[in-house]
Amino acid sequence: MTTGQIAYTIPGTYSFVCPIGITSVSVLCIGGGGQGGNSSALDSPGGGGGGLGYKNNIPVTAGQYYTVVVGEGGAVLKQRGENGVDGLDSYFISEDTVVGFGGKGGQTGGNAGAGGTYFGDGGGNGGAGGTANSLQGGGGGAGGYSGNGGDGLSSASGSSGAGSGGAAGGGYKAGGGGVGLLGEGSSGASASSGTIGNAGSGGINATVPTISFPYVNFSGVATNYTYTSPLFLVGGAYGGGGCSAWANGGGSGGAVRIIWGEGREFPSTNTGDVGIGTTSHRLYITISDGEASQHPIYESNFKEAFPSVDADNLDKDEYCLFQRVKRTYLTAYEKNQVNSYRNSEPITILTLNNTVNTVECPPFAVIKGETSGATGYVIPNLINDGNIDQSTISDVIQLQKTVGTFSVPEQISFNGSGDPERRITNIGIGTTTLVNFNIGAPGVIEPYGDNFYYDVWTHDIMTDSEKTTKQNQIKSEWNTRVGTSLSSWIFDDVSCSYKTPTLPPTPAKIGIQTNIAVYDKVTNEYLGVGTADAYVPLPQYRWDEAVYQADNTKGWVTD
Repeated sequence: MTTGQIAYTIPGTYSFVCPIGITSVSVLCIGGGGQGGNSSALDSPGGGGGGLGYKNNIPVTAGQYYTVVVGEGGAVLKQRGENGVDGLDSYFISEDTVVGFGGKGGQTGGNAGAGGTYFGDGGGNGGAGGTANSLQGGGGGAGGYSGNGGDGLSSASGSSGAGSGGAAGGGYKAGGGGVGLLGEGSSGASASSGTIGNAGSGGINATVPTISFPYVNFSGVATNYTYTSPLFLVGGAYGGGGCSAWANGGGSGGAVRIIWGEGREFPSTNTGDVGIGTTSHRLYITISDGEASQHPIYESNFKEAFPSVDADNLDKDEYCLFQRVKRTYLTAYEKNQVNSYRNSEPITILTLNNTVNTVECPPFAVIKGETSGATGYVIPNLINDGNIDQSTISDVIQLQKTVGTFSVPEQISFNGSGDPERRITNIGIGTTTLVNFNIGAPGVIEPYGDNFYYDVWTHDIMTDSEKTTKQNQIKSEWNTRVGTSLSSWIFDDVSCSYKTPTLPPTPAKIGIQTNIAVYDKVTNEYLGVGTADAYVPLPQYRWDEAVYQADNTKGWVTD
């Protein structure tokens, strides 16, 4: 019997193809962590950690396809005062086989996000988010191999719960810790106020990132401004719950790990990496009758399951490369999101004028035509050794058409490692606009040409009757939950949520920022590298209803 393993760590649905000689596998599943509540008003609890479940000696048959689902962490940018998003479940074959359920999102002004549970031979529940007796609760830790994750801290003092074979909860304003995939290890230690949740069993701690930028203050002194970015407060991998934060701290995604071989069982019997098979993110998919069949297959699993297939020279009638595209999040009145797989269409080559440089349109930036729906990526010219030729990197944009025909002129959006404030350029014969667009991380779409399949996400729009029903539901929940305490908030039909009667204060100017890309304030034309006014970024204001009721020109305060 061969010995090996495979780890799935990117959210989505996959196929595991049982290799020859394997008759049973042991599987570990960790659910995604729940998102924390938004701390703009009242108490905002943290999100629950994902549950961890494992099951040993699951019978499998060589050549059979088995479903693997990796749950997302709750991490949607929400309106102020809205609940956090639940983490999603991770499982093997079905939720009746083995599963780590996702942690629940924190309920703004209400209940803490509950930790996810599990189903299998063993495991542990995720820790609950902090209830936030004083504004911002910590996230729950991911479940453990022999016990539960720790609860998030619920006040500005004290300590969070410790893990039991799993991760600890996060301190006040911090996410919960994550848990690792290699079997049971040390439990995560409790955290104090403002301290990140500690990982358990080889996982990753929660993150509280700091960002620094140079500027010259009003006295002419060159200095740096360093701040905590609330947009990137995330629970630890895997399964850590998010903390309550200015923009809802995100929960970490889940994971699934499959091991096989003699004498290998969770939680701790020969569970480390041995033999063949590793985590690999290059994907393949089976083709049947000209259509994608089953789900994407990790490279290591593909090569082991189909040893006679040349992975670098595929018969496109049988197998094809696959590119994972992150799902889009639904807006207030969208529903029934469905994922399907589509083959790429022929590529259109469009030449840019020489005003576009590497800062404005970086290599492998993801781009999209907003009118046509065409999507693609910037293809740089390469020299013989495979390095990027910086002198010609942005001479050509290669578009992968997905919907319709690319139109000129039209609005083009992009996402890459360059400055997101790029606005104006020329493509073909017309003037177009570049705005920030996200399809996942930079470089997520690789240059596979016209020989790959990829995720396509579609959804339905609610009818007028369904929109009214949802609005009434939101209003009813608001009035019974926090509406009595936030009587000044106004219902917004567009976002289907309540908003404050006044906008947050404008960020304060602190001096002049140096060495940044500069654009014309009227035309948005790129002018080069220079200086601009520097402001305190992302101020962490919260709403105080008592302050507003005393003076309706106020209401926003800082911690």
